[in-house]
Amino acid sequence: WMSTRLAWCNMQTNGPFTFNQTNATVNSVGIKLGYDFGNDIRTEIEYIRSGSQNNISTNQLLFQSAYTPELFYHLHAVAAAHLGVMSIKNDNIYGQSITQNGFIYGGKAGLLYRFADRNEFEIGYKYSVADIDDKTITVNGDSYKYRLNDVNLQSLYMGYNFRF
Repeated sequence: WMSTRLAWCNMQTNGPFTFNQTNATVNSVGIKLGYDFGNDIRTEIEYIRSGSQNNISTNQLLFQSAYTPELFYHLHAVAAAHLGVMSIKNDNIYGQSITQNGFIYGGKAGLLYRFADRNEFEIGYKYSVADIDDKTITVNGDSYKYRLNDVNLQSLYMGYNFRF
């Protein structure tokens, strides 16, 4: 199947994104391709692009495995685990634009409604943790280590899946 999704995401870190800011709200869009093994098990690859009002944007490439048992009449539960890579770009670090990369992992839970043989609507909650690499920046000739510690992402998402 192929899917599109929209999400609202809150990112938090113990190391500031900019100065003393330790959280950012981002909206994201994504696309995913997947395979349904037919026994309530799915595997997916998903690309997510996010942006915000705080000069922060992210890219994620996730690999997911999902369990989707039917609860009753076309309504399915969704439980999934994911892992992948993530980049965070910040355009406002002492007047510089920096990009940091790292690994991301987590899980999601939600509901999926199959309203026709090939059409599904999905809503849910996704929680992710990212381990982002440090970056050295230079400000007025001095070098500083810029670090995002304990990056946590919480997302509410909805999406449309087309099965083929």
